[in-house]
Amino acid sequence: GYLADRGYRVIPVNPGTAGRELRGEVIRASLSDISEEDRARVESLLRKEGIKRNPEMQQLEDVICFVFIRWYLADFAATRKGDELERIVEKTARKMSPEARARALSEFDMPAALAGAFAD
Repeated sequence: GYLADRGYRVIPVNPGTAGRELRGEVIRASLSDISEEDRARVESLLRKEGIKRNPEMQQLEDVICFVFIRWYLADFAATRKGDELERIVEKTARKMSPEARARALSEFDMPAALAGAFAD
């Protein structure tokens, strides 16, 4: 996956494949099967603690924003009016790292009114 390819440890949890191995990690059946330390780390990531301060959390947030832009923004935009949509896109861009904003501009075709939110 994206994070594992960038050097992050990914703890796989899937009850259907528990006990097998994925990228050098044993797949756990549930979150209760991982260590307390790892569980605390996952809970922190799920609460989005440390955006802009924690590189691991920031990278996860960048991925979340990319998924929204790539797969959901067009349909979402069709249900919002101009100013409201621009505010939502600006909030999304503010959550992203400078590198991710630059990459979003280069990879996604956005109207100028929205693309401005991703410029530094």
